[in-house]
Amino acid sequence: MREEFEAWLDDCAADIIPGCHGTPWAQAIALAEAAWQASRAAVVVELPELSVDVTFDDNSIEFYWPDDVISAIESTGIRVK
Repeated sequence: MREEFEAWLDDCAADIIPGCHGTPWAQAIALAEAAWQASRAAVVVELPELSVDVTFDDNSIEFYWPDDVISAIESTGIRVK
């Protein structure tokens, strides 16, 4: 994911940011905002497989183990508190 983001940033920095005119400071701010938005859009967490069905009072329940979900999130580089 980091490599994809760095490639996007290189491409974006090479071009003029649409809607950004004026000083180099304004261009730097526009580039930073575009980078931040792209980084948020690029976050994808693939959830683990659901655990086996559990039946309580005739209701079938599928669930994720919390540790598996935390591991999936952390595998993308996102911290979990």
